[in-house]
Amino acid sequence: AFTNEARAAATFRVALAEMLAPVFAARYPLHPEFNQTLSETEVAQLVNGLFGGANQQEASVQELARLFAEPLGLASLRGGSYTLEAGDQALKQPWVREVLAMTDAAGGEVVPLDAVSRKLRGEPYGLERESQYLILAALVAQRRIELVTLTGDRISRRTLDLKLRWDEIAGVARVATLLHSAEELTAWARLLTEQEQLASIAEPEARELVRA
Repeated sequence: AFTNEARAAATFRVALAEMLAPVFAARYPLHPEFNQTLSETEVAQLVNGLFGGANQQEASVQELARLFAEPLGLASLRGGSYTLEAGDQALKQPWVREVLAMTDAAGGEVVPLDAVSRKLRGEPYGLERESQYLILAALVAQRRIELVTLTGDRISRRTLDLKLRWDEIAGVARVATLLHSAEELTAWARLLTEQEQLASIAEPEARELVRA
């Protein structure tokens, strides 16, 4: 039955959105809320600019980070600008834990991209491929996974800023070397510098202070 709001809609698209919103909310309760439509264009800009580090401070990249990366828990506002969420805060996101659980269970083998996609597209997430790409790229930038191409090459944090073709990605795999989280490294930095109030070294200012 059409609701009063759906009947009053100016377009069929708005009417469908109004009618289907409760259905999608019930089926995919963990889906983040985006205020705009995420397309591959925005994905490419974020992967190159924010996750790859090419132009993090550019206004358009910062706006895309606010619209899409922050709702996914992949970026945080620090010092007036959005930066990659590199600490354990990112692990609180259920979709991040799903991907890492799949790669851990693979025991070093490659997890097919289709398998990852099915997991993230299903309930309770309902994440389409563009959101999936952002999650995977962020995990590469965090040095937690690598992308594996159809030819067996691996895309790591060092090569993430190059032009990435998702149709050439066959799967994902955990990085060979285990790395410490920002929280662990910050704890060590506080001990070494004897500054117990030192901010997380995920923030550029804190890293420079530790170096000094």
